Amino acid sequence: MGTKSFFTKQKSQSKLRNEERLSINDVTASVESVEYIKQHKRDKTTFLPELDFSDPANFVKYGSAKDYYVDLVDRITASFPYDGSLTERLKFKNELVAIQRYEFDNNYPRSVGYADFNDSNYASSVNRFTAGGVTFGLGDSSTNHYIITDNYSKNLVYNTASNQVGSIELDFSEGTTVEFWMNKRSFPNPTKTQNEVIFSISNETSDFFHVATDVTGSGSILACFALGKTATEFIYEFDSGLTTIADSSWHHYALSFSTNSAGYVGELYVDGHFKQKQYYTKASPFLVLTGTLDATVAASSISDYLGDGKLSASLDEVRLWKTRRNAKQGTILSTTTLIAMENTIKILSNMTKKDVEKCLVMGWFILMNHLK
Repeated sequence: MGTKSFFTKQKSQSKLRNEERLSINDVTASVESVEYIKQHKRDKTTFLPELDFSDPANFVKYGSAKDYYVDLVDRITASFPYDGSLTERLKFKNELVAIQRYEFDNNYPRSVGYADFNDSNYASSVNRFTAGGVTFGLGDSSTNHYIITDNYSKNLVYNTASNQVGSIELDFSEGTTVEFWMNKRSFPNPTKTQNEVIFSISNETSDFFHVATDVTGSGSILACFALGKTATEFIYEFDSGLTTIADSSWHHYALSFSTNSAGYVGELYVDGHFKQKQYYTKASPFLVLTGTLDATVAASSISDYLGDGKLSASLDEVRLWKTRRNAKQGTILSTTTLIAMENTIKILSNMTKKDVEKCLVMGWFILMNHLK
């Protein structure tokens, strides 16, 4: 055996020092786009003067120091691509002048906290209905404490070719994913409510999609899609793998839904890890949730039970995606900065459909700073 044979053998190995060999496609799959690489290079090679921008006296020689900061804030609030891709955000940063870049990196607020729904005030009645053999019991809330939005918002791009239709219109044949952060400390008494609704979409005929807890199944997450409250399309009782979801810790939950030849497929991920896949057989699935839609966070959106089944927990960064996302794609939630605007819920729903960004089509975010 000659020395050359050792190199031939090494070329054929799929692993080297326990590391997987990656193809060009494997490497590029983790990059948003070619343009992002260009902007990243520009970011790393941009010259920044060695000035201490923390004190205006160090750089303001002419004009008003106040105007520097007013112009900065105005530019960010008016032009920052809140719903943009990573490329668009980095391009915006690269086009800032030195002082603007300093303030943007160091002082501009990057988060708005979270929504606190820890309020367990219920009236005496519990509204019950059965879907797929599971009886839901939504306690009648004595105080309104939830977020609500509808299917359309100002400046929404309507383009059926790219599936840019209503913000919360669902088509399970295209895939649907709901993800959120939740910190739950306790469950309410089951005599007050059997279920706490985390996220809900419904229409004028009470067709609905719910993600909810079961107060007697401490580690469970329920997901249900039904027509007229009782004609079940699918229902899943996922096991989170946690001893209890009310462990006073923040966890990231992602529920992904799609279809196969037999009906529906549901998947649960917790903290980025796959937990469970379930199948629901449906001979002739309805597939879509459309009509005059409302969506709520932390309570039911069904018109007869609006605000009932209120959640007692803290939530952050709730997202609905019009596509099925996997665990790797789901981790984007924990790294994406959402910036809220005062006293509004902004639906950011018109991401550009590119071949390299298929997983990002029609993502929308609920910004948690407007409670009803």
